[in-house]
Parts: sequence; structure tokens; C-alpha cells
Amino acid sequence: MTRPMPDSQHPDNSNRPELHLLFVNGSSDRFVVNELVQWVVKREAVVALMLTAALVSIVAPPLLRDTSPYLAFTAAMIARFALFPPVFLGLMLLYDSVQRLRNRTIVFEPLVTFAAAVLVTFTGRAVGVLTKGEVTLTRGDILFQIMLNYVFWQGLVLLFFQFILPAHRKWNAVRAEQEVAPRSEGPQFRVGRLVLDPDCIRHIEVDDHYLVITAGSEAIRVIGRLSEAAAQLDGRGMTVHRSHWLAFEEFGAISRHGRAFRMTTKSGGQVPISRERWRDVKRIAEEGAGTA
Repeated sequence: MTRPMPDSQHPDNSNRPELHLLFVNGSSDRFVVNELVQWVVKREAVVALMLTAALVSIVAPPLLRDTSPYLAFTAAMIARFALFPPVFLGLMLLYDSVQRLRNRTIVFEPLVTFAAAVLVTFTGRAVGVLTKGEVTLTRGDILFQIMLNYVFWQGLVLLFFQFILPAHRKWNAVRAEQEVAPRSEGPQFRVGRLVLDPDCIRHIEVDDHYLVITAGSEAIRVIGRLSEAAAQLDGRGMTVHRSHWLAFEEFGAISRHGRAFRMTTKSGGQVPISRERWRDVKRIAEEGAGTA
């Protein structure tokens, strides 16, 4: 029987009302200081930022370099990338304090990102001037660089909060489940460093080199091969399509659309069925319905 996997929980040890970040695209997320601090000091994040700064310095067109020598432009770019995370975090904490004093629970992220972009832009220009020794600036140059930096950092902030942070939270939730779960009870499903109870897995879908594993109400994305995952789950389901494995208890009604076959799972999802396997899948689904 497929077991439900407990939903991930994010404990809040503070009695103060929880703040939420409101993003430029209208979405929102909870404001958790310790998560931002962990990412600012994470070695992998710092290395990734420095490599990105070096790459941007290499591929930047002459218009962005503003006739600056390569060394000055690279130094300014590295300074911007190194300063933005702590400046952004510091402004977030300042905004947090102000909003709590005003008894408000919304932090408008684009405003914080814009302020950080302005500070980082001028700091980067200062580093470039110190390296180059001279500079010529106009009002248009300054406004152009501020807006360009804002658009760039706004995109990275959205990428982090909308994709990287949610995936990190899910991974932490799964790891927490592994730490509290008994290690010696029954078989375990392993893909890379991910360990799950095989009975809670309902659906596995291939996405490029990744597997999207639906376990209970969680969707976990890990690198792996469907054939190896399906071999570990033998007897609990079958590969119904070259890109989909489905637990037997999820088998539902099969419909035909031209030459294509699709199944509506017990959870309400839609899964494609290969033409070579649809008869076997239909038979198993009917036998399961007959014994239910």
C-alpha cells in the first residue's frame, strides 16, 4: 500500500508574526532570515558568484565595459557580485525591522533589490575607478548602469527564490525525514544520496537527466536513471512509458486519443502510456479495479 509522505514543515521559533516577501511577478514567499544567512556564507554559493562574475566579464560587450580596461572592469564586476548578497541581506534585515515596528507583514522585494543594485553599482564603479585611475560619468551613464544592474539582479533574485530555494527546502525536508526514520525497517529506495520508503513512491517521471519522484505530496527532483529506479521498485508498479513509472495503486482509467494512450491516475494526474504496453497496463488496471 502506498503510504502518504508527511508534508514538509518549516518551524518558526519566533512568536512574532511571520513576514512574507512579495516579488515583482506577484508571487510571495515566507521571509526566513536564517535561510538567507546560510546561503550568503555557503562556500558553493560564493564560488558560483565569483565564477559568474568572471564569465560576465569575459562575455560583456564593449558597451557595458564603457571603454574600461579589462582588469578594471573585471575587478568592478567581482566587487559587485561579492557585495550584492550581504548588501541584499542587510537591507532585508533593515526592512524587516521597519515593517515589524509598523506591524506590517509584507516585505516588497523589488524595492530591496533596487536599493541593493544602486549601492552595488556605485561600489563597483568606485572599485573600477581605483583600478583605472580615472573615470568620466554622465547622468545617462549612471541611470543606464543602475537600471541594467537592477534588471540583472532582479532576475537572479527571482531565480533563487522561485526555483533554487524551494528545491533546497524540499531536499532538507527529505533529509530530515531520513534522519528521524528508523534505518532498519524494511527495504529502502535509493537514488544518489536520496533515500525513501519505496511504499510512499507513487510516480516517477524522467526530465532530461533528472528524475521527478512523487512521494506522497512531495515532488523531489534528483539525478538518476528510470531503469535503475524501476528495478528497485519491482512488484510495486511498472514502467508504463519510456519516461514514466507508476505505482500499481495509481492505475486508473485509460483513454485513447488517436494513436496515443493516456491514463488518469487515482491521484487525478495524466500519464502517457506507450502503445507497446497499453494492453498490459489496461489488464493490470482492470484486475486491480476488480479486486478493490
